[in-house]
Amino acid sequence: MPLSLEEILNLSDIGQKITYLKKGRKTELPDRCKLWDDWNPERHEIMVDKEKYPDRKVLEKEAEKVFDEKTGKTYETEAQYKTEPVNRISIP
Repeated sequence: MPLSLEEILNLSDIGQKITYLKKGRKTELPDRCKLWDDWNPERHEIMVDKEKYPDRKVLEKEAEKVFDEKTGKTYETEAQYKTEPVNRISIP
């Protein structure tokens, strides 16, 4: 017959208390490594994962239509972008 919480807390042996409380656990144990990654500003997902949180592309030069006098055709040059890092400010 399982013990109630009051009966477990009334036990004199601390080791037995811990054993009974661990046996009755209904949730999973916390993942300490994952929690440490969330709590440590240097290892947080937003600081480390560049695929999920990529640097931003900034338009440097817009696309232009250029007329070539030799061929008599108009062609379009591609827009030019540069990559700038996003603000990844860690708050300890």
